[in-house]
Amino acid sequence: MRDSNWDPDFQVSAKRAEWFLDKEIDTQVDGVLAVDLNIASEMLRVTGPVFLADYNLNITSDNLYQETQAEAQNEFFPGSRKKASFLTALSRNLIDEIEKLGEKQKLLVLGLLLKGFDERHIQTFLHEEVPQNAISSLGWGGEVITPTCGEGCYADLVGLVEANLGVNKANYFVSRNIDLMV
Repeated sequence: MRDSNWDPDFQVSAKRAEWFLDKEIDTQVDGVLAVDLNIASEMLRVTGPVFLADYNLNITSDNLYQETQAEAQNEFFPGSRKKASFLTALSRNLIDEIEKLGEKQKLLVLGLLLKGFDERHIQTFLHEEVPQNAISSLGWGGEVITPTCGEGCYADLVGLVEANLGVNKANYFVSRNIDLMV
């Protein structure tokens, strides 16, 4: 949901996304799941191309970013739903393809999902405390956790937070190099 993902702590951003959802379409949800294009690309390596009939496009792991960017930028105007519609069509078709996979390929998908959670390409926020605590204990909640190390010790947190205010996805094409001297 646009303009809700400003905080590096996914728990904060998820609550903000829920607030927007409630205000815009009067809908309350049980939680929020964030998935980025990286995990979709990995899934496409297993399923093979996914055809999006409404767009007359075959989406592969190799062209996913470019086609998504083209849909987001082509004939863009403030308030446009093109990108959201495209990603909705892609996710529905990708899920359909995953459901058709054999058992071995479904195990590959499961492994990719676990890797996606571990690498924070998938993040989860739930209102129910017990399942959310389980997710958080695995490091899958997207929280920013301030380290502690006890008496006589100082722990600090360093992280890169990036925001693109240009309404484009140029971030994908930027190479980054960060050096930290401690």
